[in-house]
Formats: sequence, structure tokens, C-alpha cells
Amino acid sequence: MNIDKILEYQKVDMEFMKLEDEMRTSDIAKKLIAYQGERKRAVEEVKRLNLIAEELFGNFENVSSSYEKITKEIDEIQKNIGESTADDILDFYSKRLDQCVALLDGHEKELDRIITELSRAKSTFEAEMENANKAAALEKTYMVKFEEMKKSKMEDAKRIDAERKEIAKQVDEELMRIYLDYKKRGKRPVFVPYLAESHACSCGVEVNAGVRGKMDNGELYCECPNCGRIMYNKK
Repeated sequence: MNIDKILEYQKVDMEFMKLEDEMRTSDIAKKLIAYQGERKRAVEEVKRLNLIAEELFGNFENVSSSYEKITKEIDEIQKNIGESTADDILDFYSKRLDQCVALLDGHEKELDRIITELSRAKSTFEAEMENANKAAALEKTYMVKFEEMKKSKMEDAKRIDAERKEIAKQVDEELMRIYLDYKKRGKRPVFVPYLAESHACSCGVEVNAGVRGKMDNGELYCECPNCGRIMYNKK
């Protein structure tokens, strides 16, 4: 089994990944992601404030309805009180009026609280709508810039990808399987040279006796017990 082709493939694949990394970590990409996140956050906050406002309006209507009923009851009591009203009836009406006034006072405070909450929610809603609109506009701007950057790098990407695919045809299937598997695990690069003179992987750590024996005896490749990448014997 020849390892040269997988090393050639890896070299080209690293170029392709570098191109992807340059795009992903570019200032344009970072700002695009940031403004996308801000827009989504602001939109979610607007939705939350809408729910709060709906609940407050519902509470306002309920309290207002109760306030109106108590006001009507007070009017009825006042209509029923006259010079001929018996003392025990007057006493009953008096106590009930006191109760109604206390209820009205509580309702007025609750209505004031709801109005204050609605005003606060309205201000926050307007601010978040403005944030959402600004973020959406900037997101659109940086999306255009990102697409322009991607287009500018597309020629290189196509060339490297074509070269990568051509080399892949000549790579041993088992080595390609290993490479793709370790690449998924985040090993970059996957294949690294074994340093025979120091009995170490290129990660700089000396390998144990079992692995060292295999590599020193000409094993083509072996996993490094330290960094988890694949060491190979250099020619």
C-alpha cells in the first residue's frame, strides 16, 4: 500500500479547507452572522412583547369592565337612597358603598399599573422594531458582500476541488476511509509524519514502546496515542 497519494490528497484538501476557513472567519462573515443573530433576537423580543401587550390589554378590559359594573352599582344605590329609607337599609347601603369605593380605588391603581406596563412595553417594542430593521438592513448589506467574496474565491475553489477529486481516484480506498473518518473528528491534518529519531509524533510527544516498536519496524501508519492523528513512516 502506497501512502503518497493520500498525502497528496491531504495537501490539496487542506488548501480547500483553508479557503473555506478564510471565508468563514472573514470580517464580512463574522459581521453577517452577528447581524443575523441580532435580527433574530430582536424579532423574538418583538414577538414576546406582543404577547405581553395582548395579556395586558386583556387585563385592562377585564378591570375596566369590573370598574364599570361597580360604578353602575354605586349609581343604583344612590338612586335608592331617600329621606324615607329605613335606617337599617341606609346602614347596609353605606357599608356597600364603602366596599365599592375601596374596589374602585383598587381598580384605579391596577389600571394605572397596566397603563404603565403598556407604555413601557410600547417603548421597548418600538426600540426592538428599530433594532430589527437596522439589523435586517445590515444583514442584507453584508450578505451581498459575502456573496461577492464567495464569487471571487469560487474560481480557486473550483480549481482546487477538481484537483482534489482527480487525486481521490488514485487513493487507496482504506486510506481514504480513514482520512475522511478522522477528518470528521476534527483532526487537521489527519496524516502526520512519525519522527523516528526521537520516537515521537509530529505533535511533539514521544510515543509509548508498543507504538514505537511498530513504527520503528516499518509499520506504514499508526494512530498517535497522544493527539489521535495518524502517524506515517517517512521514506
